Amino acid sequence: MSRFSRFFTLALCATFFIMSQPAKAEPKPWIWSWWPGHWDNLDFNPYLEDPPHTHNSQWEAANWTPEYWANKNGGDAMKMIAKLYKADVLRDQYIEDDIPVLVVGPVFYDLGGYDKKRVTEMVDYAYKVITPATPDAIFFIVDEETGDQIGTYTKYGPHFM
Repeated sequence: MSRFSRFFTLALCATFFIMSQPAKAEPKPWIWSWWPGHWDNLDFNPYLEDPPHTHNSQWEAANWTPEYWANKNGGDAMKMIAKLYKADVLRDQYIEDDIPVLVVGPVFYDLGGYDKKRVTEMVDYAYKVITPATPDAIFFIVDEETGDQIGTYTKYGPHFM
């Protein structure tokens, strides 16, 4: 048997022997790994702070109504609208060709889907755009920076493009 064949056979056997050992998640007392005691007294906290809601209960209040936010502001929906302007969620509103236009700021894009829906429902609730007398009314949702229409709001809720 040649030297290369012996070396190859030995290397192959060593590889199978090393690969058949189970992985161990503990400190290894040799020079090329963590030293003994490296993981001692290390407190692991995966969050910067304890979340107020766990992920599973985050959407428990999916049946939200605008009255909830209005009641949190003393029953005045316009106080909530003022807070949305102050937080830079909303930027402007105007009427163009007899259609109301809502201009949203950059913070609007940071909101989740439910909160975007809630903001537009709150605007409709405060300004009474869609009423029983005007069930087919609509308002456009426009980006402040580009001026492009990013969605509409109808009696079925917001529709984003």
